[in-house]
Amino acid sequence: MFYAALIGSGMYNTIPVFGGAIVGALALIGVYFGLNKVTKLVPIGMFFRASSILLGVLAVYFAYEGIHELSEGLEELASLYLPILIS
Repeated sequence: MFYAALIGSGMYNTIPVFGGAIVGALALIGVYFGLNKVTKLVPIGMFFRASSILLGVLAVYFAYEGIHELSEGLEELASLYLPILIS
């Protein structure tokens, strides 16, 4: 369906659409064979330990950023509505 829309919008030249599809398919095949080789070399326990540490660090970072953005939003909201309530 996505390619049908791309081909339909390409009024004069559909070669880039098909070229992109071929390049994407070749990249996907390359990633598959590359990951297939790498997963046989890396011990699975070490991989999951490293990925769990990375996920934990990212969770803390995203929570920190979310709280920071929420506090900034509340400060802005207070600066908009407090003068109206005071006067």
